[in-house]
Amino acid sequence: MSGGGILSVLSCRAGRLPRAALEVLGAAQQLRSTASSSIAAVLVGAEVSPVIDTLAARGVDSVYLFEDDALARCTTEVHVRAVAAVVAEIRPACVLLPDSAYGRDVASRLSARLGTGLATGCVSFGATASVSRLPNVRYSAVASSSVSVGQACHAWRP
Repeated sequence: MSGGGILSVLSCRAGRLPRAALEVLGAAQQLRSTASSSIAAVLVGAEVSPVIDTLAARGVDSVYLFEDDALARCTTEVHVRAVAAVVAEIRPACVLLPDSAYGRDVASRLSARLGTGLATGCVSFGATASVSRLPNVRYSAVASSSVSVGQACHAWRP
């Protein structure tokens, strides 16, 4: 990953975006405002195309769909391969995923496959040309930390 733009990896259930996916889109818009980047989204599964209009209304510039009924119950590895293919094509500056069981599973495998960093539990961004400053909160805000990373997958905490 070394190009530009923001890639949001979203889940979709029965043709609807869950709250965590909307939070990731909000984070992408926040990051776009500081880094002047385009936003792309990738969706893998069955019945994911109904959300295209919602994504466009929320500022997504391009959407990559991997849609088939057989993908309704596919493994995390299938999702990771699909996302990795998009990353190889568009070379985003960062990849955002929800800090959910799905997002953390995909993010950890994706960052290992791509050889990039991984930041989870992110609650805000402060970006420079190639570094993101990512505060994260753990243990119900009892402890927090900030990390500066270059190219990385970021699991966004709603």
